[in-house]
Amino acid sequence: MSYVHDLLANPDALHRLYGKVPDLSAGLRVRSVNRSPYGPTLTLRVDLPGFPARPPQEWMDAGADTVQCHLAFLAVENVTLSAWTPPALGRLTAVPSVPRGVTRGSMTMTRSIDRTKSLEQLDGERWGDPPTDATSLVRTVHEWRRRPIGTLEPHELARLIGQNVGLPWLLPLALDILGREAEEQAAGGFLDGDLLYAVVTRGSDVWDQHPDLARELKSLLPLLKDVSRYVKSEIDVFLASIPDGM
Repeated sequence: MSYVHDLLANPDALHRLYGKVPDLSAGLRVRSVNRSPYGPTLTLRVDLPGFPARPPQEWMDAGADTVQCHLAFLAVENVTLSAWTPPALGRLTAVPSVPRGVTRGSMTMTRSIDRTKSLEQLDGERWGDPPTDATSLVRTVHEWRRRPIGTLEPHELARLIGQNVGLPWLLPLALDILGREAEEQAAGGFLDGDLLYAVVTRGSDVWDQHPDLARELKSLLPLLKDVSRYVKSEIDVFLASIPDGM
């Protein structure tokens, strides 16, 4: 069984168009492959299989017959591209990269975080050693969960947040970093696009449970400059999902 649907960070738009997430395991037409120069991120531009039964009126007026989207992957490893003759047909499959029995849900997020403690100490969950045949990503996640969260670098936070690991403690840290980067950009500083992408693509249930963090992120976004086009599209989706009064 495909694990892809469980990993989609923002499937709401697909649900609105199709009533469900289309089957991504077959029939994807890949139009382009883009590797980020700022970190281990890969973005595919694909035509989705099938067209919505009830598309927006403006699509019908324009005679559209294809839905295209971007699929962005964080913490990419071991990518091989032996040939490229677009458009190419492909299928998307995935397997779990962290233990599936781990609870990741409704914990209270707070700024009073002891950054000298690890995620294992903060959430009280001991994953134990990874399996002997575990992927590099699984081994890395296990290792980072044992480190004090205050020692995690932005790219490491992006990987963990992208895996929905430790959100109650890592999202506030990420917002702190993005806030500092917004100030530093005025003096020519660098924006970590991968960390920003990992944050804005968290599911709407996270922001529904924690409107204070959603408000903070919403107020922070206009201050960030030189945001890439694919991240900007995810920012637009995030902002559209936040009620006006929030």
